[in-house]
Amino acid sequence: MANKLDSQEANSLSSSDYERIGRDIETVVAQGHRNIKRFLFANFLRGIATGVGAIVGATLVLTLILWLLAILGEIPFIGDVFEIIRNSITENS
Repeated sequence: MANKLDSQEANSLSSSDYERIGRDIETVVAQGHRNIKRFLFANFLRGIATGVGAIVGATLVLTLILWLLAILGEIPFIGDVFEIIRNSITENS
């Protein structure tokens, strides 16, 4: 229902409305890049957060995989295959 209203609203906008929206968007973008030091510092912090997030995520995924391999290592026949995989992972990490 909301999508129908949104599309009806979009059809009722005039060209002056679109121009006003465009000017507002340009103002927001220009204000965000006015202070170059602030912009660089924000991007630096964003890069640090991305790196830390990737490291934490990879650690959690690797821990989960090793935990599952430890559990599946107790199952006959399948345990032998998972033991090889687990040893390969622990040797390479």
